[in-house]
Amino acid sequence: MFKTKSIVFLSLFLLLTSFGFSAAALTQPQSTVSVEYEHRMIEGPNSIHIARFMPGEGRIVMAKAREYSLGRETVSTISARENAVFGMNAGFFEMRGPLAGSPTEVLKIRDKWYGVPDLPRAALGWKEDGTAFLLDRLKMDWKAVVGDREMTVDKVNSSRDADKLVLFTPAFNPTTLTEAVGLEVIVEDGRITAVRTEGDSAIPVNGLVLSFGPEAAGKAASPQPGTPVEVSYVFRPLNPEYAGDREWKEMDYLVGGAGMLVWNGEVVGDYLVEELEKQGRAFDTTLHPRTAVGIDGQGQWIFVVVDGRQPEKSVGISLQDLARLMASLGCRYAINFDGGGSSAMYLHGKILNSPSDRPGMERMMSGGPGAGGPGGGRQGMGGPGGSRPGGNRPGMERPAADGPGVERAVSDALLILE
Repeated sequence: MFKTKSIVFLSLFLLLTSFGFSAAALTQPQSTVSVEYEHRMIEGPNSIHIARFMPGEGRIVMAKAREYSLGRETVSTISARENAVFGMNAGFFEMRGPLAGSPTEVLKIRDKWYGVPDLPRAALGWKEDGTAFLLDRLKMDWKAVVGDREMTVDKVNSSRDADKLVLFTPAFNPTTLTEAVGLEVIVEDGRITAVRTEGDSAIPVNGLVLSFGPEAAGKAASPQPGTPVEVSYVFRPLNPEYAGDREWKEMDYLVGGAGMLVWNGEVVGDYLVEELEKQGRAFDTTLHPRTAVGIDGQGQWIFVVVDGRQPEKSVGISLQDLARLMASLGCRYAINFDGGGSSAMYLHGKILNSPSDRPGMERMMSGGPGAGGPGGGRQGMGGPGGSRPGGNRPGMERPAADGPGVERAVSDALLILE
Protein backbone atom coordinates (compact mmCIF):
# COMPACT_ATOMS: atom_id res chain seq x y z
CA MET A 1 0.00 0.00 0.00
CA PHE A 2 1.08 3.58 -0.58
CA LYS A 3 2.30 5.57 2.39
CA THR A 4 0.18 8.63 3.09
CA LYS A 5 0.57 11.97 4.83
CA SER A 6 -2.02 14.11 6.57
CA ILE A 7 -3.78 16.49 4.20
CA VAL A 8 -5.63 18.46 6.88
CA PHE A 9 -3.19 21.33 7.42
CA LEU A 10 -2.72 22.39 3.81
CA SER A 11 -6.38 21.87 2.98
CA LEU A 12 -7.36 24.30 5.76
CA PHE A 13 -4.56 26.67 4.77
CA LEU A 14 -5.77 26.83 1.19
CA LEU A 15 -9.38 27.34 2.20
CA LEU A 16 -8.53 30.11 4.67
CA THR A 17 -5.94 32.02 2.66
CA SER A 18 -7.01 31.65 -0.98
CA PHE A 19 -8.60 34.52 -2.78
CA GLY A 20 -9.11 35.70 -6.35
CA PHE A 21 -11.91 35.21 -8.80
CA SER A 22 -13.99 32.27 -9.83
CA ALA A 23 -15.67 32.39 -13.22
CA ALA A 24 -17.94 29.37 -13.27
CA ALA A 25 -18.98 27.68 -16.49
CA LEU A 26 -16.87 29.81 -18.81
CA THR A 27 -18.46 28.86 -22.10
CA GLN A 28 -17.20 30.07 -25.43
CA PRO A 29 -19.95 31.49 -27.68
CA GLN A 30 -21.30 28.81 -30.01
CA SER A 31 -19.59 26.13 -27.90
CA THR A 32 -21.42 23.26 -26.26
CA VAL A 33 -18.52 22.55 -23.89
CA SER A 34 -18.45 24.09 -20.41
CA VAL A 35 -15.17 24.43 -18.50
CA GLU A 36 -15.16 26.06 -15.07
CA TYR A 37 -12.06 28.14 -14.29
CA GLU A 38 -10.82 29.50 -10.97
CA HIS A 39 -7.71 31.52 -10.10
CA ARG A 40 -6.34 31.48 -6.55
CA MET A 41 -3.56 33.52 -5.02
CA ILE A 42 -2.17 32.14 -1.78
CA GLU A 43 0.64 32.99 0.61
CA GLY A 44 4.08 32.24 -0.80
CA PRO A 45 3.13 33.87 -3.04
CA ASN A 46 1.64 31.26 -5.35
CA SER A 47 -0.64 31.67 -8.32
CA ILE A 48 -2.86 28.63 -8.85
CA HIS A 49 -4.99 28.01 -11.94
CA ILE A 50 -7.79 25.45 -11.64
CA ALA A 51 -10.09 24.19 -14.40
CA ARG A 52 -12.91 21.69 -13.96
CA PHE A 53 -14.71 19.64 -16.60
CA MET A 54 -17.48 17.07 -16.28
CA PRO A 55 -17.36 14.58 -19.18
CA GLY A 56 -20.44 14.29 -21.30
CA GLU A 57 -20.55 17.41 -23.46
CA GLY A 58 -17.08 17.18 -25.00
CA ARG A 59 -14.17 14.84 -25.65
CA ILE A 60 -10.88 14.60 -23.75
CA VAL A 61 -8.00 13.73 -26.08
CA MET A 62 -4.22 13.76 -26.35
CA ALA A 63 -2.58 15.53 -29.28
CA LYS A 64 1.03 15.15 -30.36
CA ALA A 65 3.15 18.01 -31.66
CA ARG A 66 4.12 17.31 -35.27
CA GLU A 67 2.11 14.13 -35.27
CA TYR A 68 4.32 11.95 -37.49
CA SER A 69 7.76 13.40 -36.79
CA LEU A 70 9.87 14.53 -33.88
CA GLY A 71 9.58 18.12 -32.81
CA ARG A 72 7.72 20.38 -30.43
CA GLU A 73 4.98 23.01 -30.46
CA THR A 74 3.43 25.23 -27.82
CA VAL A 75 0.20 24.28 -26.10
CA SER A 76 -1.41 27.30 -27.79
CA THR A 77 -0.38 26.10 -31.24
CA ILE A 78 -1.55 22.52 -30.67
CA SER A 79 -4.83 23.70 -29.12
CA ALA A 80 -5.60 26.13 -31.94
CA ARG A 81 -4.81 23.57 -34.62
CA GLU A 82 -7.19 21.06 -33.03
CA ASN A 83 -9.89 23.70 -32.37
CA ALA A 84 -9.73 22.85 -28.67
CA VAL A 85 -11.77 24.62 -26.03
CA PHE A 86 -9.16 23.77 -23.38
CA GLY A 87 -5.54 22.66 -23.49
CA MET A 88 -2.78 21.83 -21.01
CA ASN A 89 0.74 20.48 -21.23
CA ALA A 90 1.10 16.84 -20.23
CA GLY A 91 3.96 14.37 -20.77
CA PHE A 92 7.70 14.65 -20.21
CA PHE A 93 9.98 14.68 -23.26
CA GLU A 94 13.55 14.95 -24.52
CA MET A 95 14.50 18.61 -24.88
CA ARG A 96 17.81 18.37 -26.70
CA GLY A 97 19.75 16.12 -29.03
CA PRO A 98 18.52 14.29 -32.13
CA LEU A 99 15.48 12.90 -30.26
CA ALA A 100 14.27 16.29 -29.00
CA GLY A 101 10.50 16.14 -28.65
CA SER A 102 10.38 12.39 -28.08
CA PRO A 103 8.22 11.37 -25.07
CA THR A 104 10.20 9.90 -22.17
CA GLU A 105 7.16 8.23 -20.58
CA VAL A 106 4.20 6.36 -22.01
CA LEU A 107 2.22 8.11 -24.75
CA LYS A 108 -0.47 6.36 -26.79
CA ILE A 109 -3.01 8.20 -28.93
CA ARG A 110 -5.71 5.82 -30.09
CA ASP A 111 -3.79 3.07 -31.92
CA LYS A 112 -0.50 5.01 -32.29
CA TRP A 113 2.40 4.39 -29.92
CA TYR A 114 4.76 7.34 -29.38
CA GLY A 115 6.46 6.42 -26.09
CA VAL A 116 6.77 3.53 -23.64
CA PRO A 117 7.90 3.76 -19.99
CA ASP A 118 11.32 2.50 -18.91
CA LEU A 119 10.43 2.83 -15.22
CA PRO A 120 7.19 2.17 -13.28
CA ARG A 121 6.00 5.75 -13.58
CA ALA A 122 2.57 7.21 -12.89
CA ALA A 123 0.29 6.95 -15.92
CA LEU A 124 -3.24 7.99 -16.83
CA GLY A 125 -5.45 6.20 -19.34
CA TRP A 126 -8.99 6.99 -20.45
CA LYS A 127 -11.71 6.47 -23.01
CA GLU A 128 -12.27 9.40 -25.35
CA ASP A 129 -15.60 10.39 -23.78
CA GLY A 130 -13.78 10.72 -20.43
CA THR A 131 -16.21 8.49 -18.55
CA ALA A 132 -13.79 5.59 -18.07
CA PHE A 133 -10.28 6.16 -16.75
CA LEU A 134 -7.37 4.37 -15.08
CA LEU A 135 -4.38 5.59 -13.04
CA ASP A 136 -1.47 3.54 -11.74
CA ARG A 137 2.29 3.19 -11.79
CA LEU A 138 2.81 1.45 -15.09
CA LYS A 139 5.44 -0.64 -16.85
CA MET A 140 5.21 -2.66 -20.03
CA ASP A 141 6.82 -5.77 -21.49
CA TRP A 142 7.22 -5.90 -25.28
CA LYS A 143 8.35 -8.85 -27.37
CA ALA A 144 8.87 -9.67 -31.03
CA VAL A 145 8.57 -13.09 -32.64
CA VAL A 146 10.61 -13.32 -35.85
CA GLY A 147 9.79 -16.59 -37.54
CA ASP A 148 9.99 -19.05 -34.67
CA ARG A 149 12.45 -16.95 -32.66
CA GLU A 150 11.12 -14.89 -29.73
CA MET A 151 13.08 -11.91 -28.44
CA THR A 152 12.61 -9.20 -25.84
CA VAL A 153 12.17 -5.65 -27.09
CA ASP A 154 14.21 -3.41 -24.78
CA LYS A 155 12.85 -0.01 -25.84
CA VAL A 156 10.24 1.52 -28.10
CA ASN A 157 10.83 4.73 -30.10
CA SER A 158 13.89 5.58 -28.04
CA SER A 159 17.67 5.90 -28.17
CA ARG A 160 19.44 2.69 -29.17
CA ASP A 161 22.20 1.42 -26.91
CA ALA A 162 24.84 -0.95 -28.27
CA ASP A 163 23.36 -4.04 -26.61
CA LYS A 164 19.66 -3.24 -27.03
CA LEU A 165 16.82 -4.01 -29.43
CA VAL A 166 14.61 -1.01 -30.14
CA LEU A 167 11.23 -1.11 -31.86
CA PHE A 168 10.41 1.94 -33.99
CA THR A 169 6.78 2.59 -34.95
CA PRO A 170 5.55 4.90 -37.75
CA ALA A 171 4.41 7.45 -35.14
CA PHE A 172 8.03 8.05 -34.07
CA ASN A 173 9.48 9.80 -37.12
CA PRO A 174 9.90 9.16 -40.86
CA THR A 175 13.26 7.46 -40.11
CA THR A 176 14.96 5.80 -37.12
CA LEU A 177 17.76 8.43 -36.86
CA THR A 178 20.21 5.66 -35.90
CA GLU A 179 23.90 5.51 -36.77
CA ALA A 180 25.33 3.19 -39.42
CA VAL A 181 26.14 0.39 -36.99
CA GLY A 182 24.08 -2.58 -35.90
CA LEU A 183 21.25 -4.10 -37.90
CA GLU A 184 17.76 -2.90 -38.83
CA VAL A 185 14.94 -5.22 -39.89
CA ILE A 186 12.20 -3.54 -41.93
CA VAL A 187 8.73 -5.03 -41.50
CA GLU A 188 5.68 -4.26 -43.62
CA ASP A 189 2.27 -5.89 -43.23
CA GLY A 190 3.70 -8.40 -40.78
CA ARG A 191 6.62 -9.66 -42.90
CA ILE A 192 10.27 -8.70 -43.32
CA THR A 193 10.85 -6.72 -46.51
CA ALA A 194 14.48 -5.67 -46.03
CA VAL A 195 17.49 -5.97 -43.73
CA ARG A 196 19.84 -2.98 -43.51
CA THR A 197 23.14 -2.08 -41.86
CA GLU A 198 23.30 1.57 -43.01
CA GLY A 199 21.24 2.99 -40.12
CA ASP A 200 18.59 5.75 -40.25
CA SER A 201 16.12 3.43 -41.96
CA ALA A 202 12.79 4.65 -43.26
CA ILE A 203 9.91 3.47 -41.06
CA PRO A 204 7.07 2.09 -43.22
CA VAL A 205 3.63 3.52 -42.50
CA ASN A 206 2.19 0.00 -42.57
CA GLY A 207 4.88 -1.61 -40.46
CA LEU A 208 7.79 -1.08 -38.10
CA VAL A 209 11.55 -1.35 -37.74
CA LEU A 210 13.39 -3.68 -35.37
CA SER A 211 16.71 -1.94 -34.70
CA PHE A 212 19.52 -4.01 -33.16
CA GLY A 213 22.54 -2.30 -31.61
CA PRO A 214 25.93 -3.71 -32.73
CA GLU A 215 26.20 -5.93 -29.64
CA ALA A 216 22.62 -7.12 -30.01
CA ALA A 217 22.71 -7.94 -33.73
CA GLY A 218 23.32 -11.61 -32.98
CA LYS A 219 19.77 -11.87 -31.62
CA ALA A 220 18.45 -11.29 -35.12
CA ALA A 221 19.81 -14.66 -36.32
CA SER A 222 20.12 -13.78 -40.03
CA PRO A 223 16.57 -12.61 -40.74
CA GLN A 224 15.35 -13.13 -44.29
CA PRO A 225 12.80 -11.21 -46.37
CA GLY A 226 9.40 -12.84 -46.20
CA THR A 227 9.81 -14.05 -42.63
CA PRO A 228 6.68 -13.32 -40.52
CA VAL A 229 7.04 -10.94 -37.57
CA GLU A 230 4.62 -10.50 -34.68
CA VAL A 231 4.92 -7.85 -31.96
CA SER A 232 2.98 -7.97 -28.71
CA TYR A 233 2.96 -6.19 -25.36
CA VAL A 234 1.65 -6.66 -21.83
CA PHE A 235 0.85 -3.96 -19.28
CA ARG A 236 2.41 -4.43 -15.82
CA PRO A 237 0.55 -2.06 -13.49
CA LEU A 238 1.66 -1.80 -9.88
CA ASN A 239 -1.89 -2.60 -8.71
CA PRO A 240 -3.27 -5.26 -11.09
CA GLU A 241 -6.13 -5.95 -8.68
CA TYR A 242 -7.38 -2.43 -9.48
CA ALA A 243 -6.99 -2.82 -13.25
CA GLY A 244 -4.92 -5.30 -15.22
CA ASP A 245 -3.60 -5.77 -18.73
CA ARG A 246 -7.04 -6.20 -20.30
CA GLU A 247 -8.45 -3.00 -18.82
CA TRP A 248 -5.42 -0.91 -19.79
CA LYS A 249 -5.62 -2.21 -23.36
CA GLU A 250 -9.17 -0.86 -23.60
CA MET A 251 -8.07 2.75 -23.06
CA ASP A 252 -8.00 5.10 -26.08
CA TYR A 253 -5.34 7.38 -24.60
CA LEU A 254 -2.36 6.85 -22.31
CA VAL A 255 0.00 9.51 -21.01
CA GLY A 256 2.73 9.21 -18.41
CA GLY A 257 3.83 11.55 -15.67
CA ALA A 258 6.26 11.37 -12.77
CA GLY A 259 4.70 11.16 -9.35
CA MET A 260 1.35 9.64 -8.44
CA LEU A 261 -0.15 12.36 -6.24
CA VAL A 262 -3.44 10.98 -4.91
CA TRP A 263 -4.59 7.37 -4.88
CA ASN A 264 -8.06 6.33 -3.74
CA GLY A 265 -8.50 9.64 -1.94
CA GLU A 266 -5.21 9.49 -0.03
CA VAL A 267 -2.11 11.60 -0.60
CA VAL A 268 0.79 9.50 -1.88
CA GLY A 269 3.95 10.22 0.10
CA ASP A 270 6.29 7.55 -1.25
CA TYR A 271 7.84 7.99 -4.69
CA LEU A 272 10.47 5.27 -4.34
CA VAL A 273 8.68 2.84 -6.63
CA GLU A 274 8.84 5.42 -9.44
CA GLU A 275 12.57 5.93 -8.79
CA LEU A 276 12.26 9.70 -8.91
CA GLU A 277 15.45 9.95 -6.86
CA LYS A 278 17.36 8.92 -9.99
CA GLN A 279 16.46 12.28 -11.51
CA GLY A 280 18.45 14.13 -8.86
CA ARG A 281 18.16 17.81 -7.96
CA ALA A 282 15.43 17.09 -5.37
CA PHE A 283 12.73 16.85 -8.02
CA ASP A 284 9.99 16.20 -5.48
CA THR A 285 10.95 18.75 -2.80
CA THR A 286 12.15 21.79 -4.82
CA LEU A 287 9.66 24.55 -5.57
CA HIS A 288 8.82 24.44 -9.28
CA PRO A 289 6.00 25.41 -11.60
CA ARG A 290 3.80 22.30 -11.70
CA THR A 291 1.03 20.78 -13.82
CA ALA A 292 -1.35 18.11 -12.53
CA VAL A 293 -4.64 16.45 -13.38
CA GLY A 294 -7.03 14.67 -11.05
CA ILE A 295 -10.47 13.09 -11.04
CA ASP A 296 -12.93 13.37 -8.18
CA GLY A 297 -15.48 10.91 -6.86
CA GLN A 298 -18.17 12.11 -9.30
CA GLY A 299 -15.94 11.65 -12.35
CA GLN A 300 -15.18 15.36 -12.76
CA TRP A 301 -11.72 16.13 -14.17
CA ILE A 302 -9.68 18.76 -12.30
CA PHE A 303 -6.75 20.41 -14.08
CA VAL A 304 -4.20 22.47 -12.14
CA VAL A 305 -1.24 24.65 -13.08
CA VAL A 306 0.83 26.34 -10.36
CA ASP A 307 3.08 29.13 -11.62
CA GLY A 308 6.62 29.37 -10.31
CA ARG A 309 10.15 30.80 -10.57
CA GLN A 310 8.69 34.33 -10.39
CA PRO A 311 9.52 35.48 -6.84
CA GLU A 312 7.18 38.48 -6.74
CA LYS A 313 4.30 36.63 -8.39
CA SER A 314 4.55 32.88 -7.72
CA VAL A 315 7.42 30.85 -6.28
CA GLY A 316 6.20 27.38 -7.21
CA ILE A 317 5.30 24.31 -5.20
CA SER A 318 6.85 21.00 -4.11
CA LEU A 319 5.49 17.67 -5.29
CA GLN A 320 4.23 16.81 -1.80
CA ASP A 321 2.32 20.09 -1.47
CA LEU A 322 0.94 19.66 -4.98
CA ALA A 323 -0.43 16.29 -3.89
CA ARG A 324 -2.06 17.87 -0.85
CA LEU A 325 -3.51 20.62 -3.02
CA MET A 326 -5.07 18.08 -5.41
CA ALA A 327 -6.57 16.17 -2.48
CA SER A 328 -7.97 19.41 -1.01
CA LEU A 329 -9.69 20.07 -4.35
CA GLY A 330 -11.56 16.78 -4.02
CA CYS A 331 -9.42 14.57 -6.26
CA ARG A 332 -9.77 10.87 -5.60
CA TYR A 333 -6.93 10.18 -8.02
CA ALA A 334 -4.29 12.60 -9.33
CA ILE A 335 -1.03 12.54 -11.28
CA ASN A 336 1.87 14.98 -11.75
CA PHE A 337 2.69 15.97 -15.32
CA ASP A 338 5.66 17.83 -16.79
CA GLY A 339 6.18 21.20 -15.10
CA GLY A 340 8.78 23.95 -15.02
CA GLY A 341 8.74 26.07 -18.14
CA SER A 342 6.39 23.57 -19.79
CA SER A 343 3.47 24.38 -17.48
CA ALA A 344 0.71 26.01 -19.51
CA MET A 345 -3.10 26.22 -19.34
CA TYR A 346 -5.11 27.35 -22.37
CA LEU A 347 -8.82 28.21 -22.44
CA HIS A 348 -10.90 29.75 -25.23
CA GLY A 349 -7.95 31.00 -27.24
CA LYS A 350 -5.54 32.27 -24.62
CA ILE A 351 -2.98 31.14 -22.06
CA LEU A 352 -4.29 31.75 -18.53
CA ASN A 353 -1.14 31.23 -16.47
CA SER A 354 2.24 32.99 -16.44
CA PRO A 355 4.88 30.68 -18.00
CA SER A 356 8.29 30.80 -16.33
CA ASP A 357 10.56 30.72 -19.38
CA ARG A 358 12.15 33.99 -20.47
CA PRO A 359 12.56 35.02 -24.11
CA GLY A 360 15.55 33.23 -25.61
CA MET A 361 15.53 30.24 -23.26
CA GLU A 362 13.94 28.03 -25.93
CA ARG A 363 17.05 28.44 -28.09
CA MET A 364 19.33 27.76 -25.11
CA MET A 365 17.63 24.51 -24.25
CA SER A 366 17.00 22.82 -27.57
CA GLY A 367 18.01 24.87 -30.58
CA GLY A 368 14.39 25.93 -31.02
CA PRO A 369 11.10 24.13 -31.57
CA GLY A 370 11.45 21.16 -33.86
CA ALA A 371 15.17 20.59 -33.29
CA GLY A 372 15.97 16.96 -33.85
CA GLY A 373 13.28 16.40 -36.45
CA PRO A 374 14.03 15.03 -39.91
CA GLY A 375 17.50 16.10 -40.86
CA GLY A 376 18.26 17.06 -37.28
CA GLY A 377 21.11 14.61 -36.87
CA ARG A 378 21.38 10.97 -35.87
CA GLN A 379 21.38 9.58 -32.39
CA GLY A 380 24.61 8.39 -30.86
CA MET A 381 24.94 4.99 -29.26
CA GLY A 382 24.54 6.40 -25.78
CA GLY A 383 21.35 8.31 -26.55
CA PRO A 384 20.67 12.00 -26.17
CA GLY A 385 20.84 14.01 -23.00
CA GLY A 386 17.61 13.61 -21.07
CA SER A 387 15.01 16.15 -20.12
CA ARG A 388 13.07 13.82 -17.91
CA PRO A 389 12.07 15.09 -14.46
CA GLY A 390 15.08 16.92 -13.10
CA GLY A 391 17.12 16.16 -16.21
CA ASN A 392 17.72 19.71 -17.43
CA ARG A 393 21.18 21.15 -17.14
CA PRO A 394 21.95 23.31 -14.11
CA GLY A 395 21.16 26.91 -14.92
CA MET A 396 18.70 26.12 -17.69
CA GLU A 397 15.74 26.23 -15.30
CA ARG A 398 16.91 29.28 -13.36
CA PRO A 399 14.34 31.45 -11.57
CA ALA A 400 12.68 33.91 -13.91
CA ALA A 401 12.30 37.63 -13.38
CA ASP A 402 8.72 38.76 -12.90
CA GLY A 403 7.00 39.85 -16.06
CA PRO A 404 5.48 38.24 -19.15
CA GLY A 405 6.96 34.80 -19.82
CA VAL A 406 6.97 32.82 -23.04
CA GLU A 407 5.40 29.46 -23.73
CA ARG A 408 7.77 26.54 -24.02
CA ALA A 409 7.28 24.21 -26.96
CA VAL A 410 6.26 20.78 -25.70
CA SER A 411 5.81 17.31 -27.19
CA ASP A 412 2.09 16.84 -26.51
CA ALA A 413 -0.99 18.38 -24.94
CA LEU A 414 -4.15 17.21 -23.23
CA LEU A 415 -7.16 18.84 -24.89
CA ILE A 416 -10.91 19.18 -24.47
CA LEU A 417 -12.75 19.25 -27.79
CA GLU A 418 -16.39 19.75 -28.69
